[in-house]
Amino acid sequence: MSGIILILILAVWFYVVLKLTGFCVSKMKSGTKRSFFRFFLGIIFFLAPVADDIAGGFQFRALCRSDGMLIFDEGKLRQMTLVSGARKRMKVDNTILPINEHITNWVDVKTKETLLVQKDYNVKGGWLSRSIGFPEGSPPLTFNGQCRSHKKLRQVQEKLNFKIIYR
Repeated sequence: MSGIILILILAVWFYVVLKLTGFCVSKMKSGTKRSFFRFFLGIIFFLAPVADDIAGGFQFRALCRSDGMLIFDEGKLRQMTLVSGARKRMKVDNTILPINEHITNWVDVKTKETLLVQKDYNVKGGWLSRSIGFPEGSPPLTFNGQCRSHKKLRQVQEKLNFKIIYR
């Protein structure tokens, strides 16, 4: 059902873009130049509602590729037993889309010293997905809005042979 609604929305938007580009180039003489401008404007108008989604996706993917998702000292982490400590949720500043950072501090069971900091990110979509509220939770329409470090945590855990107690 949601796919049918999406196709309907895209069809209506495509029709509006065709009419709008036709109006914009109606004063131009027929020919290659008019066709080029109509095609160019059509692409710009068609992508305009998700332009912030597209640009925000570049920022979000760069944040997810950073090496700062797991922060630890290999020497201190080997053969340790960790338990989750303080958890924080913060908004990332100066981004096109609203990005939330979820920080989990993993502490040594005995000393309560923070030995590992894990960061995960999620993002809401651009103005179009937030205004229509579709799909639920307003995720981005052009990319996956979640970036988790759990896989990398498992790899580091196997490499350094430490235990994690989830509570």
